[in-house]
Amino acid sequence: TSSGSIPYSSRDPDGAGPQTAGIVFGGQTTTPEPSRSNTSVTYDGSAWTSAPSMNTRRRSVTGSGTQTAAITAGGAGLAGGSPEGPMANTESYNGSSWINETALPSPKSGGGQLGSETTLLRFGGGPGTQTATLDYDGSAWTAGGNLNTARESSIGGAGTSSLGLVFGGGPSIVATESYDGTSFTSGANMST
Repeated sequence: TSSGSIPYSSRDPDGAGPQTAGIVFGGQTTTPEPSRSNTSVTYDGSAWTSAPSMNTRRRSVTGSGTQTAAITAGGAGLAGGSPEGPMANTESYNGSSWINETALPSPKSGGGQLGSETTLLRFGGGPGTQTATLDYDGSAWTAGGNLNTARESSIGGAGTSSLGLVFGGGPSIVATESYDGTSFTSGANMST
């Protein structure tokens, strides 16, 4: 069903939360081109409301959590001197402001993530196409089990870091995988 339009236009943002309490953030705006965004907006199921801006502008964003406990790690921005340089910055949103968290051990753009601020799984991403994953406990990053299929961008993730599902992603991946907190198991492919 059509609902209220998001109040800013962007490419490659991400978000967190359910249909009636969501948040969307980051992305690349079209004017001026290219401009990485630090915009964030919340959604109550019918209308969008401006929220505080992220500390760092980025596109190819990953997001998970809830509207009052969202987290994003990495992305593409001006880090490293390139308009598409991968980033290590991690930020969380507590419902009133964005807070800098422990940076990723190495810069990553794209990819996907699932879970919460204290039980986060970040997977795949660039540069290149990767199988590596990282677990975050709210203060430190550690290596997790590797994906069975390398994925770069627009990767779907759902569930928790001990009962998760990873699906799709670029370039044109139809594979799905479940995660038990230690290792990934391949599942049925998506039809498209």
